[in-house]
Amino acid sequence: MNEEALKDAYNLFAKGGYNGNENEFYTLLSENAEAFADSYGMFSKEGYSGSQDDYKLVNYCLVLLG
Repeated sequence: MNEEALKDAYNLFAKGGYNGNENEFYTLLSENAEAFADSYGMFSKEGYSGSQDDYKLVNYCLVLLG
C-alpha cells in the first residue's frame, strides 16, 4: 500500500462525514481502533485487497512523518 492509497481512504472517510484534515485522519486511525476498522472496511469495499497490517503500517509511517 502506498501513501496515495491512504489519501484515497481519507477521501472516502471525508465523504462519509469526517471533517478533519489528512494529518488528523492519520492520527485518528493510529489512536482509535473503531475509526481504523471503519476506514479499513470502507476502503476494502472500494476494492482495497491488502491486509489490515499493511494498511496500519502505511498509516503509522505517515503519522511519524506528518
